[in-house]
Amino acid sequence: MKNKLLLLSALTLCMGAFSAVSGIDVIDNLDQAFSTVAYADGNYDEASGLAYKIDNEGNIYITDGPGIGKDVVIPEQIDGIPVTGIGASAFTWKKNIETVVIPGTVTYIGGNAFNNCTNLKSVTINGDAQYDEDIGIGAGAFASCSSLVSINLPQKLPKLGENAFNGCAALQSITIPPTLTTIENSTFSGCRSLTSIDLPESITTLKSSAFNACSSVTSISIPGTIKSLGSNVFNACTSVKEVYFGFNATDYDYDPLSELFQEGIAIYYAEGKKGWASDRPQWLSEQIKWGKYLEPQVRKADSSRQVGDIDANDAVNSADVAQLLKKISNPAYKTPIENELPDNYSKFIDYNGDGKIDLSDAIKMMKEKNIN
Repeated sequence: MKNKLLLLSALTLCMGAFSAVSGIDVIDNLDQAFSTVAYADGNYDEASGLAYKIDNEGNIYITDGPGIGKDVVIPEQIDGIPVTGIGASAFTWKKNIETVVIPGTVTYIGGNAFNNCTNLKSVTINGDAQYDEDIGIGAGAFASCSSLVSINLPQKLPKLGENAFNGCAALQSITIPPTLTTIENSTFSGCRSLTSIDLPESITTLKSSAFNACSSVTSISIPGTIKSLGSNVFNACTSVKEVYFGFNATDYDYDPLSELFQEGIAIYYAEGKKGWASDRPQWLSEQIKWGKYLEPQVRKADSSRQVGDIDANDAVNSADVAQLLKKISNPAYKTPIENELPDNYSKFIDYNGDGKIDLSDAIKMMKEKNIN
Protein backbone atom coordinates (compact mmCIF):
# COMPACT_ATOMS: atom_id res chain seq x y z
CA MET A 1 0.00 0.00 0.00
CA LYS A 2 1.32 3.43 -0.88
CA ASN A 3 1.38 5.81 2.00
CA LYS A 4 1.78 9.62 1.56
CA LEU A 5 3.89 10.67 4.46
CA LEU A 6 4.25 14.22 5.74
CA LEU A 7 7.37 15.83 7.11
CA LEU A 8 5.38 16.83 10.20
CA SER A 9 4.70 13.17 10.97
CA ALA A 10 8.36 12.35 10.68
CA LEU A 11 9.36 15.18 13.03
CA THR A 12 6.79 13.98 15.55
CA LEU A 13 8.29 10.50 15.35
CA CYS A 14 11.78 11.94 15.90
CA MET A 15 10.60 13.78 19.02
CA GLY A 16 9.07 10.57 20.28
CA ALA A 17 12.33 8.82 19.73
CA PHE A 18 14.20 11.39 21.87
CA SER A 19 11.71 11.13 24.73
CA ALA A 20 11.40 7.35 24.78
CA VAL A 21 14.96 6.10 24.45
CA SER A 22 18.54 7.12 24.83
CA GLY A 23 21.99 6.36 23.44
CA ILE A 24 22.21 4.15 20.37
CA ASP A 25 18.44 3.56 20.40
CA VAL A 26 17.93 7.26 19.69
CA ILE A 27 20.12 6.99 16.62
CA ASP A 28 18.25 3.91 15.40
CA ASN A 29 14.87 5.66 15.76
CA LEU A 30 16.16 8.78 14.03
CA ASP A 31 17.47 6.64 11.16
CA GLN A 32 14.04 5.09 10.75
CA ALA A 33 12.28 8.45 10.98
CA PHE A 34 14.39 10.18 8.37
CA SER A 35 14.31 7.09 6.13
CA THR A 36 10.54 7.35 6.15
CA VAL A 37 10.72 11.03 5.22
CA ALA A 38 12.87 10.12 2.24
CA TYR A 39 10.03 8.02 0.83
CA ALA A 40 7.33 10.66 1.16
CA ASP A 41 6.78 10.38 -2.60
CA GLY A 42 4.66 7.34 -1.82
CA ASN A 43 6.99 4.47 -2.75
CA TYR A 44 6.70 2.81 0.61
CA ASP A 45 4.82 -0.40 1.38
CA GLU A 46 3.45 -0.43 4.92
CA ALA A 47 2.69 -4.17 4.87
CA SER A 48 6.30 -5.20 4.27
CA GLY A 49 8.10 -2.14 5.63
CA LEU A 50 9.96 -1.78 2.33
CA ALA A 51 10.74 1.22 0.17
CA TYR A 52 10.88 0.74 -3.59
CA LYS A 53 11.14 2.29 -7.01
CA ILE A 54 9.66 1.35 -10.38
CA ASP A 55 12.11 0.65 -13.20
CA ASN A 56 11.79 1.47 -16.90
CA GLU A 57 10.01 -1.80 -17.56
CA GLY A 58 7.34 -1.08 -14.98
CA ASN A 59 8.65 -3.54 -12.38
CA ILE A 60 9.50 -2.86 -8.75
CA TYR A 61 12.94 -3.07 -7.17
CA ILE A 62 13.49 -2.70 -3.44
CA THR A 63 15.64 0.24 -2.36
CA ASP A 64 15.52 0.16 1.45
CA GLY A 65 13.76 -1.31 4.47
CA PRO A 66 12.87 1.56 6.79
CA GLY A 67 10.05 -0.37 8.44
CA ILE A 68 11.43 -3.92 8.58
CA GLY A 69 11.89 -6.18 11.58
CA LYS A 70 14.35 -9.04 12.10
CA ASP A 71 12.59 -11.34 9.60
CA VAL A 72 12.38 -9.85 6.12
CA VAL A 73 10.03 -11.29 3.52
CA ILE A 74 10.28 -9.66 0.11
CA PRO A 75 6.80 -9.79 -1.46
CA GLU A 76 6.23 -11.11 -4.97
CA GLN A 77 4.32 -7.96 -5.81
CA ILE A 78 3.28 -4.62 -4.38
CA ASP A 79 -0.02 -3.11 -5.48
CA GLY A 80 -0.17 -5.70 -8.26
CA ILE A 81 3.28 -4.80 -9.65
CA PRO A 82 5.90 -7.59 -9.68
CA VAL A 83 8.97 -7.22 -7.47
CA THR A 84 11.86 -8.26 -9.71
CA GLY A 85 14.96 -6.86 -8.01
CA ILE A 86 16.74 -5.86 -4.84
CA GLY A 87 18.66 -2.65 -5.44
CA ALA A 88 22.29 -1.89 -4.67
CA SER A 89 22.96 -1.31 -0.95
CA ALA A 90 19.26 -1.75 -0.18
CA PHE A 91 19.85 -3.33 3.24
CA THR A 92 23.49 -2.40 3.91
CA TRP A 93 24.32 -2.26 7.64
CA LYS A 94 20.81 -3.33 8.69
CA LYS A 95 22.04 -5.15 11.78
CA ASN A 96 18.56 -6.06 13.01
CA ILE A 97 17.96 -8.50 10.11
CA GLU A 98 18.22 -12.21 10.99
CA THR A 99 16.38 -13.97 8.15
CA VAL A 100 15.51 -13.06 4.58
CA VAL A 101 13.10 -14.76 2.16
CA ILE A 102 13.37 -13.75 -1.50
CA PRO A 103 10.55 -14.67 -3.91
CA GLY A 104 10.86 -16.38 -7.28
CA THR A 105 9.95 -13.14 -9.05
CA VAL A 106 13.31 -11.56 -8.19
CA THR A 107 15.92 -11.77 -10.96
CA TYR A 108 18.80 -9.80 -9.47
CA ILE A 109 20.32 -8.81 -6.14
CA GLY A 110 22.35 -5.62 -6.43
CA GLY A 111 25.86 -4.95 -5.23
CA ASN A 112 26.28 -4.64 -1.44
CA ALA A 113 22.57 -5.32 -1.05
CA PHE A 114 23.03 -7.03 2.34
CA ASN A 115 26.61 -5.98 3.04
CA ASN A 116 27.47 -5.92 6.75
CA CYS A 117 24.16 -7.34 7.93
CA THR A 118 26.14 -8.93 10.73
CA ASN A 119 23.21 -10.70 12.42
CA LEU A 120 21.78 -12.19 9.23
CA LYS A 121 21.72 -15.97 9.70
CA SER A 122 19.80 -17.44 6.77
CA VAL A 123 18.69 -16.47 3.28
CA THR A 124 16.08 -18.45 1.36
CA ILE A 125 15.78 -17.80 -2.37
CA ASN A 126 12.57 -19.31 -3.71
CA GLY A 127 11.53 -20.22 -7.23
CA ASP A 128 13.43 -21.00 -10.40
CA ALA A 129 13.87 -17.55 -11.94
CA GLN A 130 16.48 -16.83 -14.59
CA TYR A 131 18.76 -14.26 -12.97
CA ASP A 132 19.98 -11.21 -14.86
CA GLU A 133 23.17 -11.82 -16.89
CA ASP A 134 24.67 -8.42 -16.11
CA ILE A 135 23.96 -8.26 -12.37
CA GLY A 136 23.00 -11.71 -11.09
CA ILE A 137 24.08 -11.43 -7.47
CA GLY A 138 26.20 -8.29 -7.34
CA ALA A 139 29.64 -7.55 -5.93
CA GLY A 140 29.74 -7.62 -2.14
CA ALA A 141 26.06 -8.52 -1.95
CA PHE A 142 26.46 -10.55 1.26
CA ALA A 143 29.99 -9.48 2.22
CA SER A 144 30.76 -9.32 5.95
CA CYS A 145 27.52 -11.08 6.88
CA SER A 146 29.53 -12.77 9.59
CA SER A 147 26.62 -14.74 11.11
CA LEU A 148 25.28 -16.09 7.80
CA VAL A 149 25.09 -19.88 8.11
CA SER A 150 23.01 -20.88 5.09
CA ILE A 151 21.91 -19.60 1.71
CA ASN A 152 20.68 -21.43 -1.37
CA LEU A 153 21.95 -19.85 -4.58
CA PRO A 154 19.47 -19.74 -7.47
CA GLN A 155 20.07 -22.53 -9.97
CA LYS A 156 19.85 -20.17 -12.95
CA LEU A 157 22.51 -17.75 -11.82
CA PRO A 158 24.89 -16.58 -14.60
CA LYS A 159 26.93 -14.13 -12.50
CA LEU A 160 28.16 -13.97 -8.90
CA GLY A 161 30.03 -10.76 -8.18
CA GLU A 162 33.45 -10.43 -6.58
CA ASN A 163 33.51 -10.37 -2.79
CA ALA A 164 29.89 -11.57 -2.81
CA PHE A 165 30.43 -13.68 0.32
CA ASN A 166 33.75 -12.29 1.49
CA GLY A 167 33.97 -12.50 5.26
CA CYS A 168 30.96 -14.81 5.74
CA ALA A 169 32.80 -16.61 8.50
CA ALA A 170 29.84 -18.77 9.64
CA LEU A 171 28.81 -20.03 6.17
CA GLN A 172 28.95 -23.82 6.43
CA SER A 173 28.20 -24.97 2.89
CA ILE A 174 27.52 -23.61 -0.55
CA THR A 175 26.27 -25.27 -3.72
CA ILE A 176 27.63 -23.58 -6.82
CA PRO A 177 24.90 -23.54 -9.51
CA PRO A 178 25.69 -25.23 -12.86
CA THR A 179 25.10 -21.97 -14.76
CA LEU A 180 28.12 -20.14 -13.32
CA THR A 181 31.33 -20.05 -15.36
CA THR A 182 33.49 -17.80 -13.17
CA ILE A 183 34.28 -17.48 -9.49
CA GLU A 184 35.31 -13.85 -9.19
CA ASN A 185 38.03 -12.25 -7.06
CA SER A 186 37.65 -13.02 -3.34
CA THR A 187 34.08 -14.25 -3.79
CA PHE A 188 34.32 -16.72 -0.89
CA SER A 189 37.42 -15.32 0.81
CA GLY A 190 37.33 -15.69 4.57
CA CYS A 191 34.49 -18.25 4.60
CA ARG A 192 36.29 -20.12 7.32
CA SER A 193 33.44 -22.49 8.24
CA LEU A 194 33.19 -24.06 4.77
CA THR A 195 34.39 -27.67 4.88
CA SER A 196 34.42 -28.60 1.19
CA ILE A 197 34.62 -26.96 -2.22
CA ASP A 198 33.03 -28.87 -5.09
CA LEU A 199 33.05 -26.92 -8.33
CA PRO A 200 30.66 -27.87 -11.17
CA GLU A 201 31.98 -28.52 -14.67
CA SER A 202 30.48 -25.23 -15.87
CA ILE A 203 33.31 -23.38 -14.09
CA THR A 204 36.12 -22.30 -16.43
CA THR A 205 37.75 -19.49 -14.43
CA LEU A 206 38.87 -19.14 -10.82
CA LYS A 207 40.03 -15.59 -10.15
CA SER A 208 42.47 -14.37 -7.52
CA SER A 209 41.79 -15.28 -3.90
CA ALA A 210 38.44 -16.84 -4.84
CA PHE A 211 38.58 -19.17 -1.81
CA ASN A 212 41.32 -17.46 0.17
CA ALA A 213 41.43 -18.25 3.92
CA CYS A 214 38.71 -20.92 3.84
CA SER A 215 40.58 -22.47 6.72
CA SER A 216 38.18 -25.35 7.52
CA VAL A 217 38.01 -26.79 4.00
CA THR A 218 39.33 -30.36 3.96
CA SER A 219 38.39 -31.43 0.41
CA ILE A 220 38.60 -29.59 -2.90
CA SER A 221 37.35 -30.84 -6.26
CA ILE A 222 38.55 -28.91 -9.34
CA PRO A 223 36.90 -29.87 -12.65
CA GLY A 224 38.63 -30.46 -15.95
CA THR A 225 36.84 -27.48 -17.48
CA ILE A 226 39.15 -24.99 -15.73
CA LYS A 227 41.02 -22.86 -18.26
CA SER A 228 42.18 -19.91 -16.15
CA LEU A 229 43.51 -19.76 -12.59
CA GLY A 230 44.25 -16.54 -10.72
CA SER A 231 46.78 -16.12 -7.94
CA ASN A 232 46.20 -17.31 -4.37
CA VAL A 233 42.97 -19.08 -5.30
CA PHE A 234 43.22 -21.40 -2.29
CA ASN A 235 45.70 -19.43 -0.20
CA ALA A 236 45.53 -20.13 3.56
CA CYS A 237 43.21 -23.14 3.15
CA THR A 238 45.20 -24.74 5.95
CA SER A 239 43.02 -27.80 6.65
CA VAL A 240 42.99 -29.33 3.14
CA LYS A 241 43.60 -33.09 3.18
CA GLU A 242 42.68 -34.11 -0.35
CA VAL A 243 42.49 -32.44 -3.75
CA TYR A 244 40.83 -33.90 -6.84
CA PHE A 245 42.02 -32.59 -10.20
CA GLY A 246 39.99 -33.12 -13.35
CA PHE A 247 42.54 -31.56 -15.69
CA ASN A 248 46.12 -32.16 -16.81
CA ALA A 249 48.17 -30.57 -14.08
CA THR A 250 51.10 -30.19 -16.45
CA ASP A 251 49.03 -27.79 -18.54
CA TYR A 252 49.96 -25.14 -15.98
CA ASP A 253 53.54 -23.86 -15.93
CA TYR A 254 53.04 -21.42 -13.04
CA ASP A 255 52.03 -22.03 -9.44
CA PRO A 256 48.50 -20.80 -8.79
CA LEU A 257 47.86 -23.94 -6.73
CA SER A 258 51.19 -24.21 -4.93
CA GLU A 259 49.57 -23.46 -1.58
CA LEU A 260 47.73 -26.79 -1.80
CA PHE A 261 50.88 -28.89 -1.86
CA GLN A 262 51.42 -29.22 1.85
CA GLU A 263 52.75 -32.17 3.80
CA GLY A 264 50.30 -35.06 3.97
CA ILE A 265 47.86 -33.87 1.29
CA ALA A 266 46.53 -36.63 -0.97
CA ILE A 267 46.40 -35.61 -4.63
CA TYR A 268 44.12 -37.35 -7.11
CA TYR A 269 43.67 -36.97 -10.85
CA ALA A 270 40.79 -37.94 -13.08
CA GLU A 271 41.39 -41.15 -15.01
CA GLY A 272 43.42 -40.48 -18.14
CA LYS A 273 44.76 -37.13 -16.90
CA LYS A 274 48.37 -36.39 -16.05
CA GLY A 275 49.82 -35.13 -12.82
CA TRP A 276 53.23 -33.87 -11.80
CA ALA A 277 54.79 -37.31 -11.30
CA SER A 278 57.07 -36.66 -14.26
CA ASP A 279 58.22 -33.44 -15.88
CA ARG A 280 57.43 -31.53 -12.71
CA PRO A 281 57.46 -27.74 -12.94
CA GLN A 282 60.36 -26.09 -11.13
CA TRP A 283 58.11 -24.62 -8.47
CA LEU A 284 56.86 -28.06 -7.45
CA SER A 285 60.40 -29.40 -7.22
CA GLU A 286 61.07 -26.59 -4.77
CA GLN A 287 57.97 -27.53 -2.79
CA ILE A 288 59.20 -31.11 -2.41
CA LYS A 289 62.24 -29.88 -0.49
CA TRP A 290 60.12 -28.81 2.45
CA GLY A 291 57.02 -30.96 2.12
CA LYS A 292 56.15 -34.61 1.63
CA TYR A 293 54.92 -34.99 -1.95
CA LEU A 294 52.50 -37.84 -2.58
CA GLU A 295 52.82 -39.15 -6.10
CA PRO A 296 49.67 -38.40 -8.12
CA GLN A 297 47.27 -41.30 -8.27
CA VAL A 298 44.39 -42.16 -10.57
CA ARG A 299 41.21 -42.25 -8.57
CA LYS A 300 38.96 -44.94 -10.01
CA ALA A 301 35.51 -46.15 -9.11
CA ASP A 302 35.52 -49.33 -7.01
CA SER A 303 33.96 -51.27 -9.87
CA SER A 304 37.02 -50.70 -12.08
CA ARG A 305 39.53 -52.00 -9.50
CA GLN A 306 40.69 -55.59 -9.50
CA VAL A 307 40.29 -57.47 -6.22
CA GLY A 308 43.82 -57.92 -4.93
CA ASP A 309 45.18 -54.71 -6.48
CA ILE A 310 46.44 -53.59 -3.10
CA ASP A 311 49.12 -51.23 -4.36
CA ALA A 312 46.56 -49.53 -6.68
CA ASN A 313 48.59 -49.88 -9.88
CA ASP A 314 46.05 -51.74 -12.05
CA ALA A 315 47.75 -55.14 -11.65
CA VAL A 316 47.76 -58.01 -9.15
CA ASN A 317 51.27 -59.40 -8.65
CA SER A 318 53.99 -60.13 -6.11
CA ALA A 319 54.05 -56.49 -4.97
CA ASP A 320 50.43 -56.87 -3.84
CA VAL A 321 51.28 -60.06 -1.94
CA ALA A 322 54.07 -58.15 -0.18
CA GLN A 323 51.62 -55.38 0.76
CA LEU A 324 49.13 -57.94 2.04
CA LEU A 325 51.73 -59.72 4.19
CA LYS A 326 52.80 -56.38 5.61
CA LYS A 327 49.16 -55.64 6.52
CA ILE A 328 48.70 -59.06 8.11
CA SER A 329 51.81 -58.65 10.26
CA ASN A 330 50.89 -55.09 11.22
CA PRO A 331 47.12 -54.34 11.09
CA ALA A 332 47.82 -50.63 11.73
CA TYR A 333 49.75 -50.37 8.45
CA LYS A 334 47.84 -48.55 5.70
CA THR A 335 48.24 -49.95 2.21
CA PRO A 336 48.11 -47.76 -0.93
CA ILE A 337 44.53 -48.87 -1.77
CA GLU A 338 43.56 -48.06 1.82
CA ASN A 339 44.87 -44.53 1.40
CA GLU A 340 43.08 -44.11 -1.92
CA LEU A 341 39.73 -45.62 -0.97
CA PRO A 342 39.65 -45.29 2.83
CA ASP A 343 35.93 -46.05 3.13
CA ASN A 344 35.80 -49.14 0.92
CA TYR A 345 39.22 -50.78 0.66
CA SER A 346 38.67 -54.06 2.51
CA LYS A 347 37.26 -56.00 -0.45
CA PHE A 348 40.51 -55.46 -2.34
CA ILE A 349 42.55 -56.88 0.54
CA ASP A 350 40.17 -59.69 1.58
CA TYR A 351 41.06 -61.71 -1.52
CA ASN A 352 39.04 -64.82 -0.68
CA GLY A 353 36.03 -62.84 0.53
CA ASP A 354 35.65 -64.56 3.88
CA GLY A 355 35.47 -61.33 5.86
CA LYS A 356 38.94 -61.76 7.35
CA ILE A 357 42.38 -60.55 6.32
CA ASP A 358 44.86 -63.37 6.94
CA LEU A 359 47.33 -65.73 5.29
CA SER A 360 44.57 -67.55 3.42
CA ASP A 361 44.13 -64.41 1.29
CA ALA A 362 47.83 -64.36 0.42
CA ILE A 363 47.87 -68.07 -0.37
CA LYS A 364 44.88 -67.84 -2.70
CA MET A 365 46.32 -64.75 -4.43
CA MET A 366 49.66 -66.48 -5.03
CA LYS A 367 47.96 -69.62 -6.34
CA GLU A 368 45.54 -67.88 -8.73
CA LYS A 369 48.11 -65.40 -10.05
CA ASN A 370 50.97 -67.93 -10.25
CA ILE A 371 53.11 -65.91 -7.88
CA ASN A 372 56.07 -67.79 -6.44
